[in-house]
Amino acid sequence: MSISKYRQRRVKSGRLFGAVFAWVMLALVALLTTGLATGREDNNASSEKSATADTGRRDDVDNNDGKQLPANPVQRVAHKALKGEYGKLEDWQYKAYKYALIQEASVNGVAWVTSYGPWEGFMFGEACAFGYGCSDSTAAANLIPSHYYVLIELPEGWEARRIEDCGAKRNDFVARRKGAQVWIDRWVRTNEGSYLTRYASIRAFKTW
Repeated sequence: MSISKYRQRRVKSGRLFGAVFAWVMLALVALLTTGLATGREDNNASSEKSATADTGRRDDVDNNDGKQLPANPVQRVAHKALKGEYGKLEDWQYKAYKYALIQEASVNGVAWVTSYGPWEGFMFGEACAFGYGCSDSTAAANLIPSHYYVLIELPEGWEARRIEDCGAKRNDFVARRKGAQVWIDRWVRTNEGSYLTRYASIRAFKTW
């Protein structure tokens, strides 16, 4: 390789190195700038969250009229449901929450909650023990009277059900052994397993 060609290669390599160095420096400047901007945005977001918290949008306050909600969790969820915070209610759901307020229902204790459904042969619409068809309103129990409503505390919030079915007495024994007062079996479309959770029972006004 001639000296002139070597010099030309060195010059090109030097230019390439300079270009890469300049690109790296620009990238670092851009990252630092973005970091500062993100930090300002995070601070602004924190301020907005603090401002929102200070405006009274809390779980214990009615977000419609600003009035204090009951400390009783069952009364609180019934109040919010009837105010429309959980969307449109079916007729049976409306009655469950309405009767919960009228009766000043509260947590009865702990239930052992299980699931049943199509995987056990109980298809949607199939007749239950008390004249209903299996649906999203259906729950089975032995120690809670038929046609009563129940509110069950799930991980995503409280759920209303109606006692439309019953089951083997052994389930009540297992529930007591697990430390629960009652057994409740929810009809669901896919198996959700079993767990212990709080519940409230609500007497139904006989309309059938």
